[in-house]
Amino acid sequence: MSYLIFLTIPQHRDNFERFCSQIGAGEGCYRIIGYIGVYRICLSLFTFHTLMTFLTIAVSSSQTFRGKIHNGYWLWKLFFIVSVWITAYFFSYLETLTRVWMIMGIVGGILFVYVQHITLIDFAYEINGNWHNKSKTSIFYTLAIYIATLSLYAVAICAYTAFVLFYGLPRQCTLNLTVTGINAGLTLLFAICSAFSTI
Repeated sequence: MSYLIFLTIPQHRDNFERFCSQIGAGEGCYRIIGYIGVYRICLSLFTFHTLMTFLTIAVSSSQTFRGKIHNGYWLWKLFFIVSVWITAYFFSYLETLTRVWMIMGIVGGILFVYVQHITLIDFAYEINGNWHNKSKTSIFYTLAIYIATLSLYAVAICAYTAFVLFYGLPRQCTLNLTVTGINAGLTLLFAICSAFSTI
């Protein structure tokens, strides 16, 4: 239960405070809720993935020992993640490092989005090439290309319309309208550029 919900339900406050004191989570369970609780969960995931990165550098085959570590032992991997997650709650000094965690989160988030964009572009490029080659012999793939393209454009138009209606206009939020407008403009520009084979 979040602390704000806890404040709005007076009949559960005593039980909530008793529970928080029993598990040593501080007043109002501040150590396990909110953004600090999220950072504790993310610490275990960060530790796990960093360890896996160093363990599996230059693995040439899934049949090697390190390759088997990468592909298997999921019970032990989950046990490790949960163990680090639980252990993170016992280090109270981690709460003083929240600014450092925020900076690490921003850098990690940017890297994650960058890698996901590369993967998504590569995936779309492969599917487009595959469907384009098959469309020369089958009308099914030609229709699939047109349907997929028009469907994704329709989803994008609906999404931008919803962003403006729900996040920009009700409160006249200039920042939200500006970000949505810039994003929509760039999307339109790239959509136009993608229609020309010479670009």
